[in-house]
Amino acid sequence: MPPLSRPPLLPPFSPSIKTYQSTLRKGLRGENQPLSSTVRLNSQNNGESVKVPSKAENAMQLLQQALQNAVETHGSTHPKCAALYNKLGNAYFREGNLAQAKECYQNAVSCDPCRGTASAYLNLGTIYWRMAEPDRAMPMLKQALDCHEADLQAEGNHSLQTSSFAASVYHQMGLCHGLQTDFDNALSFLKKSLAIYQRLNASVEEGKILSAMGKVMTMKGDKQRAVAYHELSYRILASNQAVAPVYLSNLAKAYEAVGETSKALAMYKEMLIVIHERDTTTRTATEQKVKQLMDEAQKQHDSGTSALSTPAVC
Repeated sequence: MPPLSRPPLLPPFSPSIKTYQSTLRKGLRGENQPLSSTVRLNSQNNGESVKVPSKAENAMQLLQQALQNAVETHGSTHPKCAALYNKLGNAYFREGNLAQAKECYQNAVSCDPCRGTASAYLNLGTIYWRMAEPDRAMPMLKQALDCHEADLQAEGNHSLQTSSFAASVYHQMGLCHGLQTDFDNALSFLKKSLAIYQRLNASVEEGKILSAMGKVMTMKGDKQRAVAYHELSYRILASNQAVAPVYLSNLAKAYEAVGETSKALAMYKEMLIVIHERDTTTRTATEQKVKQLMDEAQKQHDSGTSALSTPAVC
């Protein structure tokens, strides 16, 4: 089982990211067309193929132009530039250009001390996490939480207990502590995140946190508690077809780790039912795992033991 899942492709719960996604979904001129990051070719232009920018590319160009205008008008460290730096960083992040994304986020947090820069600090923490640098990620996450709390207080809200943004920061902090093998603190921060999501009735995020807690327990060596967390996670996420295969896999691996082969096999077979037919890579790997477990069970049956009925002693 991998140590811990990496954070989502996009930095989580950043309002600027949601704004950018909304812009892309609607299109640059209000069209409700699905986005494609691929390049379209117009083969009818004086007999030559011409590269036409995709909407994502146009969106990037618009952000760059807006930022340039803001810098020319207000200066590169003016607070009005912070949100644009952050949005541009998100666009680079989406492309997988972490170096450019990090530079944009660093420019964002240099614009205005604390106020309005919580998302950029969180995004910087995500960048460092993805670069496997938890020691550098943690100060950024703490700053994100401090800035977010200052923003809440300025709005007359003095509580982090119902903030999905705070829950996301706690989640990231938990993962960072897990990478640092500080498992007690990892669980402590994950529980803080879990408590907020439960208050918000955010069931999908609740399930994800429980799965992360299961992985932390695996790293800690407590495999039975890991199974319990993964079972809770899957009970919540089983009906969500978008994420169910991932958490079925996590539970199956947890069962394997404690020798409950029959339960693991059942989970892998369930995965074959819910895996999207276009996900041929996952389907092939799962079919191979089912065959492996069935072959092992047959060998043990032939030798007089049964892997499908007798859990291993941990």
